[in-house]
Amino acid sequence: MLLCCISIQAQEDKTVVEVHMKGSKREITKKLENAGFIETKRNGQKCMVGILAGDTVTIYVTKKTVSSQVIETSAVKVLQVLWDGSALAYANKPGENNNWFNGPVVKLLPKPGLMYYDDLIINTGHNGVLNIVDTYTYETKNNSEKTVPVVEIPDK
Repeated sequence: MLLCCISIQAQEDKTVVEVHMKGSKREITKKLENAGFIETKRNGQKCMVGILAGDTVTIYVTKKTVSSQVIETSAVKVLQVLWDGSALAYANKPGENNNWFNGPVVKLLPKPGLMYYDDLIINTGHNGVLNIVDTYTYETKNNSEKTVPVVEIPDK
């Protein structure tokens, strides 16, 4: 599986947004070209420049190393939906039924065609593993910092 990381930087305020997309650098670059972006170099690094939501933006497409680490679970239960369409969820421990979700907390990447909502239970498929692709750090209500694995829901 290829996973590319896109850093989008607005010219004026230097805001950087990181987006994860499946596909090769070539495939993603082609999609950006089709959207009117042009390939150029900035600070010696290849990038795409174009207009996004009315602002001139620079997009850097880099390959993200995909970890071979996995979490074994047969299902996850959404705890909270985040602003970007991703969600925090509890995983159940291997071999437990879907009434107990006392495994690790994970962040689920947005998935086209799947809308997350609180208490949604998602079966992870026949092999019962979620690939860890990154980590996510957030602050809890008690002002403590937590870091959890970012996982992808496999296609069935």
